[in-house]
Amino acid sequence: DRLCFASTLYRPQTVWRSVVGDYENFLAAAEDADSSDEYTIMSGLFDKINWLSTQDALIIGTSGGIWKLGGSSSGEPLSLTNVSAKKQVTLGVKNINPAIVSDALLWVTRSGKSLRKLVYQFDVDKWVSPDMTRIALHITKGDTFSLSGIREIAFQDEPIPILWALRMDGQLL
Repeated sequence: DRLCFASTLYRPQTVWRSVVGDYENFLAAAEDADSSDEYTIMSGLFDKINWLSTQDALIIGTSGGIWKLGGSSSGEPLSLTNVSAKKQVTLGVKNINPAIVSDALLWVTRSGKSLRKLVYQFDVDKWVSPDMTRIALHITKGDTFSLSGIREIAFQDEPIPILWALRMDGQLL
């Protein structure tokens, strides 16, 4: 029950979260689980945050990969004293919001040439991201390099579940 923002011009790797239930309050008053907080991802590289999404934790898509921000202790809320940021995928994301489909996120890679699905895999205890365009790599190619790649995606639930993608040349996929 928080409002989250991320990535400003001068702090591209930082996430800000509001006070619980008070979406406009970002003033830190205490160090409890309900107060506002901020986190900076320490990746060792310039890793600009492109999007945020929620699943069982805060999922952060960056130019260098996908991170999971959650409590360091299982079942405990994320707070200033209980925080863990772990990189889940090392492939960078494009600045396009992902589509939430059931328990998965569909997202576009930094190059815009492929679509991937982010799902939690219990046997490795981490999020994995299989390539959804591996059988049809040609689908994101336009007539030229600059007209290739995905520009935007949208998911429709009804009447038939379909993920729509707009290619850079205007072709609907």
